[in-house]
Formats: sequence, structure tokens, C-alpha cells
Amino acid sequence: MQEATIVRGTYRGQSLEDVKCKMLSPIKVGAKGLYANFNVPGKGAVRIQLPSEDSVLIDKVSLGSKEEEETEDQIIERIKERFDIFRFSVEGVANENIRALIVAGAAGIGKTEAVTQVFEKAKLAQGLEYEIVRGNIVSSYQLYQLLFLNCNEDNVLVLDDCDAILKDINGLNILKAALESGDRPRIISYKSQAVQNLGLPTEFEYKGRMIFITNENFQRVIDKDNSAIGKHMKAIIDRTLYLDLLMHSRREVYCRIKQVTKENGLLDNCEIDSDYYDKILLWIKDHLDSIRSLSLRTPIHIAEMIRTNESNWQRMAGVFLLRQGR
Repeated sequence: MQEATIVRGTYRGQSLEDVKCKMLSPIKVGAKGLYANFNVPGKGAVRIQLPSEDSVLIDKVSLGSKEEEETEDQIIERIKERFDIFRFSVEGVANENIRALIVAGAAGIGKTEAVTQVFEKAKLAQGLEYEIVRGNIVSSYQLYQLLFLNCNEDNVLVLDDCDAILKDINGLNILKAALESGDRPRIISYKSQAVQNLGLPTEFEYKGRMIFITNENFQRVIDKDNSAIGKHMKAIIDRTLYLDLLMHSRREVYCRIKQVTKENGLLDNCEIDSDYYDKILLWIKDHLDSIRSLSLRTPIHIAEMIRTNESNWQRMAGVFLLRQGR
């Protein structure tokens, strides 16, 4: 057993926040999403549903953190290498050399922006047409219909933040077929009367290109979960190009924020003195485990507070960005 704090979770519909307890099992993936077992004061040994892996702190260190012996500079170099490979791969999709790609990493680190930049450049140079669908695909039926409407060779589809479909076995089967990276025909089937009633075929060949952008760490789910979902995820990454950007912990996200701020001018258009850049990064680092939602937007929000009130921006950031009671 490990001493832990449930930062946020749910037990029988009841919200839990900042509950100190003992953790009895690692985080797993179930039918309702992430969960773990805890010995909670007043409740005993219970299962708690968790919205994300960093919803639990163990000994004040967020679950999922990478080896602390890796320096920030080493993490940044690793991230830069991964993003270079990411861009090369997206260019491969744009140039019809790669027909399917999965990209995994924490939310808010610039995955969608990287795809958009490459595709917009290809749109100007070669007339590439593409569609980005964000978070609207929650059922296998919706996924099937969307793929059918984008099944031609010149269709390029980006599914962004559609992780809900990963909890649907039928949806995983459809993704498995659509994300096949080899040369075999990708035949997608959906044996449903509802599909026929709408005039859709129950089977078609998918010839389009697709990028699936996810916050889910497929390999971690596979390693932890031997359920049908875990097995389907393993089948998917065995069949397609799966790129893990290796940014899932808060420390790695912070290093990404630092890199983009220092090297890519993240704050250059925020109309604040550059002397504040290091102060912003230091504030984020000092409050890393307490920030409610950590992403590339975090330093931009802080810059807005600095423009609003230079003398009290830290107080404002504490109220707006930190979890209550921390």
C-alpha cells in the first residue's frame, strides 16, 4: 500500500477531491474508464473512478512521472526528436506515402497544431484537402458513417480528441481496419439494419488517409489491461504506425512548455516584457502538481493576468489555475 491523495475522482456518483488515503492497486482501464482501488477513510476499500492518471498523487509525485534522473535538457531533446519524427510522418501522410498514423501524447502539447501546420503548407503547395474532426465521434456508428463519407483516395481525415471511441469494442474493430498501414485493402463492415435504413452499405473499402490524435497511452493500457479493449489496442498498434511522443507526465509537459517558450516564441505575441518569461516558467514549475489543467495554454493565461495586473498576477494565477485547497 502507498500513501496517496485522490486529487479528483468519483465513488458511486459522489465527487471526491483532495482525499488522503492508501492506494491498493495501480490505475487500470475498465468499462467506465480509468479506476483504481483505495482504502478511503470512512469508506474502506473501494474502487474510485478517475478522469485521468494525474488525478492521483503518490508521495506528492504525480503518477506516471518519468525517471527523475533524466534532466530537463535531456527531456527537451527527447521531445524535440519525437516532434521531428512526428512532422516527417505527417508529411508522409500529406504526400500519400503513409496512409494511417496514430499519435499519442498528453493534451495541450501542440499535436493538432503540428498536423495543421504541415497540412496547410501542403494545401498551398499541392492543393491538399483535409478535414479535422474534434471530439465529436463517440460511437462506432458515427465512426463508420464518417469513414464512409471520407473513403476515397484523396480524402485525408484527422480524428482529434476522439478517445471515447476507444472504449467501444465495435469502434476499435472499425479503427483496426481503417488504420491498417500495409498494402492490403481495408474493408470496413458494420452489419446493422440502422446502417441500411440510412442508405449506407454494410461494407465498403476505405481508401482514405487518416491520422488519429489521442491523449491515450496505448502501450500503458496494453501493459496494464488484459481486457478485450487492451487486446484490440495491441492489434491496432501492431498493424499501423504508432508514435508515442513520450509526453504523458506533468514534468514532461512542463519541459514541452519550456521548450516552446524558449525556442518557438510561445509568448512573443502576448504583449508582455520578455523578462517575465522565466518568471512564468518558474511559477509553473513551483506549482506543477497543483495546476488544474497543464498545457501550452497555461503560460498564455498567465501572460493575460500579467497584462491585467502586473503587481498581482501571481495571486490571480493561484486563484484561476490551481486546484482548490492546494
